[in-house]
Amino acid sequence: MARLDRAFGVLLGVLLVGPASAQDASVTEVAVAALSTERKAIVADRMQLSEPEAREFWPTYNEYLAAHEGLTRQLADLVGKLAREFETLDDETANELLGSYHEFRKDRLDLRWKTATKLRKKLGAKRAGRFYQLENKLDTLTDMDLVENVPLVE
Repeated sequence: MARLDRAFGVLLGVLLVGPASAQDASVTEVAVAALSTERKAIVADRMQLSEPEAREFWPTYNEYLAAHEGLTRQLADLVGKLAREFETLDDETANELLGSYHEFRKDRLDLRWKTATKLRKKLGAKRAGRFYQLENKLDTLTDMDLVENVPLVE
């Protein structure tokens, strides 16, 4: 997990800036793809799937990961907006960001649960639970980087 923590830290540093131009947006896309690749490698290692289980797992996981990438982009946009407007943040913008962040968190949790439910039907509750635990840990690392790198609103 130390390797993951370092990779997430570096890549999230890129994401936390938020896209301000087309070039920055492409950097964000590269960072999102790199995070997903790292995430997939860790999940592959930690799930310890048999060949028949892998055939059931990976199509569902790939669908999950594509949706998760979209959520990661949303998070990068939110944090980028906060960074750009931090010095002049007013109540209206803070309210918008607060609501958007709450929706992001709900969407991420709903996505994880929806995927775990699919996996439970295909692989059983223990495998679905392992997926859920791994994704929770990976998302927690992301959240820890946010806590470290995003200052409190004044």
